[in-house]
Amino acid sequence: MLSLHHDPRTTSHVNPLAAVVGLADDLANQGGVGILNEPDQTTAQLVIDYFELDSRALDSLVNDANEAVNRLDEISAQSAY
Repeated sequence: MLSLHHDPRTTSHVNPLAAVVGLADDLANQGGVGILNEPDQTTAQLVIDYFELDSRALDSLVNDANEAVNRLDEISAQSAY
């Protein structure tokens, strides 16, 4: 079910919402917090192509995602007390 929900491909085009979810999956995997053991490189490339992301944009997104994960960790640690 997870792979069907996160697969941006439909019969003839890329679903934008699923592409965003696919991008989030890829960013989470790169940040070490993904839930998929093996990232789907074909899907990742499809999403990168869909959004026309270059390496600089991807690096920026990975950095932003890592910062968000770190901030969530901080919030989680604070609320544990």
